[in-house]
Order: sequence, then C-alpha cells, then structure tokens
Amino acid sequence: MHPAAPSGRPVHLAKLAERAGVSKRTLASAESSDGTNLTIGTLVKVAHSLGIQRWAYFLDERVFGEVNSELETLKELRRGKVETVALRTSSPGGLPPASLAELTSLITGIVASAQVACDTLHELPVGDGSTRQ
Repeated sequence: MHPAAPSGRPVHLAKLAERAGVSKRTLASAESSDGTNLTIGTLVKVAHSLGIQRWAYFLDERVFGEVNSELETLKELRRGKVETVALRTSSPGGLPPASLAELTSLITGIVASAQVACDTLHELPVGDGSTRQ
C-alpha cells in the first residue's frame, strides 16, 4: 500500500501503520486478495494519518473526488510557491461545496496563468538577444 501523503510522496505500509496507530498486519490484510474489511475506526485513523480530515474519503465517491481535487489544488499552489491563502466566511459551517469547488477552480486557474506568465517571461529575449534564464 503506497498512498500519497498530502506532501505528494508515497507512504510505505509500515510508516502508514505507525502514523495511524494500527498494526501493519491490519493494513496488509486489508489490501490482500482475501479482502479483509477495515473497521470505520481504522479507516478514520488511516485518513487522519494522511492528513485527510474527512474520513468519508474512503466511503463516498463525492468526498473522494472533492478531497483529491483539493489535494491537486494544493500541489499546484506549492508548485507556484504560494505560501499562504486566507479564506474568510460568515457562515459557521464553512463554504458550501459549490462555492468551494468554484474557489478551487479559480485558484487552480490563477496558479496555471501565473505559471504560463512566468514561463513566458523566461523565454523573452533580453536586450542582448539572449533569453532570460
């Protein structure tokens, strides 16, 4: 089992078991061909150990898609060297899913545009005819 941590690097079974506070055997049997089921408690521990606070990630396709989309956005932000993003909301439950999806899409677009602009600037000729590096 080599799931990716939020850092994007793979996590090996022994390390994941240690982080989650479950036995390596439990995780190994869950991924084996016998199809041993994990308890909800174990799923929650594994999700939290990977930095995923919404344990339904393992049970609900919609949540799975949302979390993966958010992780992709984080990777793009890191590639763009974005250090902080401040979000404020007046509702106590946070942003509604549709707003969060729209915000994620906007941020991804901004990061992509910034990368294109940066690449374009590096390809522009300098006064002596060479390109910027």
